[in-house]
Amino acid sequence: MLEDKLTWALPRADGCSRCSLPVFADGTRNARASAYLAGALIQQMMWQRGARSLILHGPPKLCKFLQECYSAGGFYDLEVTSMPKLCGVPDKPFEVKIVDTEDDVPERTCSRTRKIRLHAEGCLRAFEKDAAGALG
Repeated sequence: MLEDKLTWALPRADGCSRCSLPVFADGTRNARASAYLAGALIQQMMWQRGARSLILHGPPKLCKFLQECYSAGGFYDLEVTSMPKLCGVPDKPFEVKIVDTEDDVPERTCSRTRKIRLHAEGCLRAFEKDAAGALG
């Protein structure tokens, strides 16, 4: 049974991403599955949104393991060495911090809004023309 929760934040220049994941408790038979899934989800969020650092709160052994994985020379070395360059701080090393309480994990923020526009008018007209031609 999932008894604990891992919470992480990925601060960046224009805001902060935050996520939580129910995890198996440290020392249980399935704790490794939680570590694998958490590592992959953090990695995905980093590439999707960017990150200047990683802030963790949760089961101590899991947080320590993830801290090692996201350190220079660790399993996610590519992310650790790439993110500072991609996020505009190439001289600052990627930092992984473990905090004592969930309240110490920054809240999700975003200082920019993205407008998505869809211009499908030409496609719709072409579809209507083809459909009319097919019907005779």
